[in-house]
Amino acid sequence: MNFGNLLSNMFPVIMFILFLSIFIISLSYSIISAKKRSERRHKVFEEIALEIGAIYEKPLKFIDLTSFIFQGKSKELLNPNNIPRNTGFPVLELPLKGSKLRCTYHSSGGKNPIFYTDIFIEFEKPYEYKLRIYPEGFFSKIGKSLGMQDIEIGDPDFDGQYIIKCNNPDSAIQVVNSHFKQVFIAMCSFKYNNIDFTLEGHDATFQKTGLIEDKEELKQYILMGKQIAEILSPHRNLL
Repeated sequence: MNFGNLLSNMFPVIMFILFLSIFIISLSYSIISAKKRSERRHKVFEEIALEIGAIYEKPLKFIDLTSFIFQGKSKELLNPNNIPRNTGFPVLELPLKGSKLRCTYHSSGGKNPIFYTDIFIEFEKPYEYKLRIYPEGFFSKIGKSLGMQDIEIGDPDFDGQYIIKCNNPDSAIQVVNSHFKQVFIAMCSFKYNNIDFTLEGHDATFQKTGLIEDKEELKQYILMGKQIAEILSPHRNLL
């Protein structure tokens, strides 16, 4: 067998090895890049926690995670808002007077996941009403035309930009005061101009589209969440 025939017979094997090598290199690069991004995110959360007096929650190692599951302690991996903790995303907890604030990221999952920056505020005492505020969009405009609830608070600019739903309109009007609006609009402006705020029972939740990864921006966002917690506290018992 001459060299030409040998090369011809070996060509499929050579191509397979070549493509396999490219695949392994690409996969390794993706894993290393993801690991570095994760490390940067955790470092940002850890530094912010030190600066504002919060607690940085280290992720569980794989061996710890499996031991939790096999010991039947999987429920302990959930925080009070039933959001999985230690799932690879950093978590920061800030104790407050009468409440505590948690900040983390989460993904919608699937082939084309959407990522969010979340703030959860857990109050010691529950609220007696349900409140939701989010930016007005195309579908909400259609909903309003069909009779969907949208409480107006007497501020044309705010009323025109956001949908407010509450089972006690008087409480919503008193809660969404000038201070609340100022902080809420500022929080909405980070990253993408989008945020979904809900208040029910013991919990207030801010779900922000996109990952706020810049340290100073994330720090300001968390401190604004703290301001909202302080604003809400006096209105807990409004009926």
